[in-house]
Amino acid sequence: MMKRFFLISWLLATLINPDLISQFSQSSQSRTESKSNFYYAEMSILFEDYKEALPQYLKLLKIYPNNSNFKYRIGQCYTNTPGEKEKAISYLEDAVKNINPKYKEGKFKETGAPYDALYYLANAYRINNQLDKALETYELFGKNLNPLVYDTTIVNLQIQSCLNARELMSMPLYLKEKNLGNMINEANSEFNPVISDDENMLVFSRSQAFYDAILYSTKVNGQWQGPLNMNELLRIDRDLFPTSISKDGKDLYLYSSADYDGIIYTSRFENGAWSPLVKLNENINTKYWESHATISHDNKKLYFTSNRKGGLGGLDIYVSERDSTGDWGPAANLGPVINSPYNEESPFLSDDDKTLFFSSRGHFNMGGYDIFYSTLLENGQWSVPLNVGYPLNTTDDDVFFKPLKEGYEGYIAKEITGGFGKQDIYRVEIFSNDHPRKFFVRGMVKVADLISNMNDSVKISAMNIKNPNQTIIVYSNPKTGEYEFQLPQGNYQISYEGDGGEKIVRNLDLPLDTPADSFVLPGTILPKTDFVADLVVESNKTISVAKGDTILFPMKVEPRSFLTVEHWIGDSLMSVEQFIMSDSVFNYKMVPSTGDNKLVFKLTDRFNNSTTTDVFITREKDINKQPLIRPEYSRIIAKKQVAALTAMLKSRSNSKILGIVTGAYIEKQQFGKIDDVISFLKEEAAKKSISPEELDKLALRVAVMDNILTQAAVDLMAKYTEGDLKTILTNLNIYQANLKTWTDLQLYISKMTGGKITPEELNKIAAAVLTDVDPSIGVLREKILAYSEISDAGIIIRQSVATVDLSNIKIKERWMQAFYNESIKKGLTRNQMSELFVMIGSL
Repeated sequence: MMKRFFLISWLLATLINPDLISQFSQSSQSRTESKSNFYYAEMSILFEDYKEALPQYLKLLKIYPNNSNFKYRIGQCYTNTPGEKEKAISYLEDAVKNINPKYKEGKFKETGAPYDALYYLANAYRINNQLDKALETYELFGKNLNPLVYDTTIVNLQIQSCLNARELMSMPLYLKEKNLGNMINEANSEFNPVISDDENMLVFSRSQAFYDAILYSTKVNGQWQGPLNMNELLRIDRDLFPTSISKDGKDLYLYSSADYDGIIYTSRFENGAWSPLVKLNENINTKYWESHATISHDNKKLYFTSNRKGGLGGLDIYVSERDSTGDWGPAANLGPVINSPYNEESPFLSDDDKTLFFSSRGHFNMGGYDIFYSTLLENGQWSVPLNVGYPLNTTDDDVFFKPLKEGYEGYIAKEITGGFGKQDIYRVEIFSNDHPRKFFVRGMVKVADLISNMNDSVKISAMNIKNPNQTIIVYSNPKTGEYEFQLPQGNYQISYEGDGGEKIVRNLDLPLDTPADSFVLPGTILPKTDFVADLVVESNKTISVAKGDTILFPMKVEPRSFLTVEHWIGDSLMSVEQFIMSDSVFNYKMVPSTGDNKLVFKLTDRFNNSTTTDVFITREKDINKQPLIRPEYSRIIAKKQVAALTAMLKSRSNSKILGIVTGAYIEKQQFGKIDDVISFLKEEAAKKSISPEELDKLALRVAVMDNILTQAAVDLMAKYTEGDLKTILTNLNIYQANLKTWTDLQLYISKMTGGKITPEELNKIAAAVLTDVDPSIGVLREKILAYSEISDAGIIIRQSVATVDLSNIKIKERWMQAFYNESIKKGLTRNQMSELFVMIGSL
């Protein structure tokens, strides 16, 4: 220390006193200038201002290219210059070839290098990860050093750091490093980043041409704004650096190295501006060096570094708590567990104040300063510090890691190839088993030959092979088959399971060091296991009837399939009906026409499998219209009742069917029940090519207006309704339920629906049916239009709907048939139509 004092004094005198300079100068003006440059550079070195010293030594070396002392100093400067440290090696390798055992520091005439050059060369090798050369050079330096001049423990520490580096580099961490971008980082070095907990207020330093500036930036809509210079606001032009900021980004702690005395200050951000500096009290600032301070998240403790008397090494970490006045009380050293015999720097805390991050030249170190962490134990003591690991730590100095949250994320200034300057600010995330890296995985899966995947999502399970309890399950998009999920690092078994598809299992390995953050898995098609459309018509396949009763065809069907029913009379196709199967049972009703009827039931399932069943119904012709007692009637309606019913039918008939009712000679027939009258009239209407449905509507008008209920009226209502009402009416037999009037039906429906369908609602539905406005057409039409919005054939579908609307069709079955024909005409395939009807059945 005394030697350094005399050297500084002599250099100052040399720089100030031209007479003293002249004693050592030659007559040459250039030599005088060179000596001045040399003394200025030596002064800068003494104050560790390598940025100022380097250009002076480079000038001198051009003039004196064989001067090993200048090469030594240049190597020393480059070793401490971010972004240029690899340049130190060649200068130091040359310098150590000419070591002067009698080296005189601070002498312009000195042309040899000091023995220290070997130590600096070893440091340069270590910093540039040439560990074998570093070890060899440290050992050479230690072998021949004078223990009275050099501290052997320092040399041994450096040798051990190289061995530690090998160990740590053999088990690297995986880091995700995100450069903050050119709004924050420029060609110069940025360093000392501090940030609020919400990451919206950032303060940092930037190396400028003549000083280190303090800048701050705020984040707006997720983007950093242009940084603003704080030096003028704080009324300080240089030697001031940020050390920490409160969690809300309002209170900033700074340290000043002005006048070679480290002092801690604060500034508060209020009304959009930073306040003037306020120096912390004497419990924090002493006549010694204080270089860093950080506030706890509960705002009750201040952790700071100081080399004050009574410490354990160089800079130690201390803590101070607020006293009763709210100011900082006496400081306590954190003790030998945290503080080594060497320097500790830049303490920071996790968001719960239970993990301390700091940098140290001691502990299990891999070279220079390393970042360590220690956790607060239940007894109030700090745990033994652990090295955070490589590559967050390197063989160079690693300081000022500002953690976020638990400490797995944070901000740090690093020198990384491809950055904007020598040092840039990065947001880093550290992955480990305790904080696993997560990958985005996506793909596409479908079941083979599936017409529609609406409500047919495939189940995708990702099971961790080492921990089967760690299983993530997602379902594919029913329309596109796409899926995505997040998976932590590890080895997985991916299973695909779909209804009607074969299960497929694949392996997926996601090691921690995988370069990509996201994966697109190969498309997967599950082979189908469903090859048959399940259709069982539970009736005789050949039926003969002698009257026009409604025939019920119960059947078992495959849910979510599409049923087409064709009604043939002889070789003529009379009608086509289409139904969506939402359940496993279905009942179809029809009234056969006179002659040979054939029903063709075709069921197409989701996999385009189809099953067809034909049923033949023969309706015998009447021999005559003479009164005939039919043997199946157990009783006969009185002629008076038939006459009264006939009068009602005539009064409610329209012009189309009045002639049928009048000319059918109803009074000459005998009937067992009222519906037999309706069936008889249907047969007469069929002879004149009048739809049997016209007679059903007549029966419904009589039911509503004259309060005489028939099964025909109920069946017609069932045909044009939806949901629960359709189910109730379809399964209703009015004779078994003993319903004789419309009033009876109203009360029955209200009871069966829990009051949801009132008599008034039932009357509205009947009125819609009677006016040829099928309410189910609107429902069907809206479902088709909704499907068109997600279908590739949406334009054609909407055009077909518009065309059919112009036809003013008011019967659902006819509307569906017209829409089907129009869509096929415009280019859709039968498979596309099948898919459409299956999908709208699921909407």
